[in-house]
Amino acid sequence: TPPNPQPTGWYGRSVATDGNTIVIGMPKLDGKNGNNVGGVFVYEKVDGRWKSEPSEKFEGLAEGDEFGYAVGVSGDTIVVGAPGRDLDESKNVGAVYTLQRRNGKWRAPSDSASLLGLPAGLQPRQRFGRSVAIDEDVVAVGAPGIFQQKMGQAYVYERDSKNFNWGAPISLIPPDTVVKL
Repeated sequence: TPPNPQPTGWYGRSVATDGNTIVIGMPKLDGKNGNNVGGVFVYEKVDGRWKSEPSEKFEGLAEGDEFGYAVGVSGDTIVVGAPGRDLDESKNVGAVYTLQRRNGKWRAPSDSASLLGLPAGLQPRQRFGRSVAIDEDVVAVGAPGIFQQKMGQAYVYERDSKNFNWGAPISLIPPDTVVKL
């Protein structure tokens, strides 16, 4: 259970595991930056046993971010979707953050240091970051789009393994035809 449980926080909305690390998202967490900022809890296995208390807790940066709606972990990298993140006056464009473990400590998110570059042309209510996945140096991000339009996209980012910078996103567009089973 999360420390200081909040009945409407959606603790466990997203979970991911890799080796000795479990990441749990709580996108409706109210925090110091407002309502529904969201949060992520990191649990680790130490000396062959899982710690029942999180080793780290991170909160979203702004009200309504829904930080933790989607999470992924691979090695020393956690990816966190915040599909409620606003961009200037555009509501719910979304964002994805990366958290890096350095010298055994996870680095907190910040807009400048950990935000994946947004693809060009994202629209209000695109909800970029509603789903995320990571495998080593590849991150995939879903942006389901506006519900009424039923048009979403997915994006792939690759990290340069030498300098650890994430490259520009590659758009994966949906096929024109969907086969009904």
